[in-house]
Amino acid sequence: MTNSTSKQKLLSFLQQIVASHISHEVSNLDSSLHDGAALVALVNCFFPGALGDAMDLRPLDRLNAVLQDAANHGVPALLDAEDIYSLKKSDDALSMLYLSLLIDWVLKVRTVSC
Repeated sequence: MTNSTSKQKLLSFLQQIVASHISHEVSNLDSSLHDGAALVALVNCFFPGALGDAMDLRPLDRLNAVLQDAANHGVPALLDAEDIYSLKKSDDALSMLYLSLLIDWVLKVRTVSC
């Protein structure tokens, strides 16, 4: 599977899961993730309420909440919140790897299906 095929599959999966949970479109794996809303929606979809009111937090705090919760469950924080938030365009390979690890975690231990 090529990098672009993998990227498209990750993006499609994320779009399907979070479409009804956030107000903006997830159109890519970098700037669409920079405010943390899509990541919170992904976790909360499979673990309702796991991140509490994280959607109401400021974007940087929202990102920190997701990264910390995932790290507490064994998903390594390959990126830090400040970099994701301030750059708005992260390293594609790192974004794909982190998102893959996060999705793998939620699919393995999910409490509900989205």
